[in-house]
Amino acid sequence: MMDISGEPYPGSEQPDNIEKTVYGGSTQAFEASKPVNILAAHPGAYTGMTAAFTAGGEDPTYVTAATTVSTAAQRAGMSVSLDIIPGAGHTGDALTTGLQITAGKMYPALGLSPG
Repeated sequence: MMDISGEPYPGSEQPDNIEKTVYGGSTQAFEASKPVNILAAHPGAYTGMTAAFTAGGEDPTYVTAATTVSTAAQRAGMSVSLDIIPGAGHTGDALTTGLQITAGKMYPALGLSPG
């Protein structure tokens, strides 16, 4: 899995609207759909999976998101890397460098190049 400046969960920028429109106002259903909660509900179920997370060092909201979700992924059994890109914000270098870093971690995990 590659996560480049990813949101902590779908709809994180407008949670009240998402809970109302997508989950019919059900806080329980909305919470159950969040990746950190899915991962926590299945400890060890993701053993053997690889996840690479990146975020721009100048993008504190997404550094927090990457840290939180990567920690949950590791607790669920994934092999996890987290790279904070110095001087990058949320676009530009965060994306291009993030793609280089995460693809570089995925190639060996997928058997496409030596580790």
